[in-house]
Amino acid sequence: MNRLNYLVVAAMTLTLAACSHAPKNQDLPYPFQALGNEPGWSVVLQNDLQADVILDTGSTRFTTTFSAVETTDQGLQLRSTYQNEPLNLRIRPGSCNDTMSDTHYEYSAILEVKGQSLQGCGRPAL
Repeated sequence: MNRLNYLVVAAMTLTLAACSHAPKNQDLPYPFQALGNEPGWSVVLQNDLQADVILDTGSTRFTTTFSAVETTDQGLQLRSTYQNEPLNLRIRPGSCNDTMSDTHYEYSAILEVKGQSLQGCGRPAL
């Protein structure tokens, strides 16, 4: 590959990376809520990444601050800890349907806590 072709390919790669549809921290509508059912859970996230977390349909409640924000082709990944174990929240843009309420959301979410991967959806917090 000659130098000009290499530069064109490199510029196209950078342009495509900049146009990624994965949400960035500043792109989410704050406050943002990720929520799911069976078991019921919710994370209300502020723009400073502080979060109110509800697990086990309300029997567990705590506040945490997420960090290590990463944007990948899989969306936005946030990390924290709960009881000295990893607490991960992944948020991806795209249609998500809560089958219990038949509500449609603009984001899908996965909360990983205590060895469980909890599926859910996301929206601007009410």
